Amino acid sequence: MSNVTGNIFDIKLLRRVISLSKPYKRQLYFALILSLIIAALSPVRPKLIGFTIDTYIAGHKVDMLYYMTIGLLLLILLEFALRYMFTYRMEWLGQSVIRDLRINVFKHVLKVPPQGLALDKIEYPDLIETIKPL
Repeated sequence: MSNVTGNIFDIKLLRRVISLSKPYKRQLYFALILSLIIAALSPVRPKLIGFTIDTYIAGHKVDMLYYMTIGLLLLILLEFALRYMFTYRMEWLGQSVIRDLRINVFKHVLKVPPQGLALDKIEYPDLIETIKPL
């Protein structure tokens, strides 16, 4: 087991990664708005279920129970659609930032003179494996 030293959370590194998301500000803001809407909708369903049970099931008002059931199903579908859009946007954003980071690292490696790489000491597959995680 290796001893890990240093900070677990590096604010400078986080700022550098966030700076890579600047070209995708619009997508980031859209995902932020979606997350706020989802956070506002999340407590509505349990409260609506509680209201339906207390008012319509306990009160034996079956005629409105159908409408509440349809409303709950529509709310579930809305939550699903919003969560799907949020997840898709955030994953797309993350993959785009990672792609840009890899492109920047690859461009940097191409600029390094061959003497700086010491290629004679590194096997080709090891070199690719070394560069790939970056």
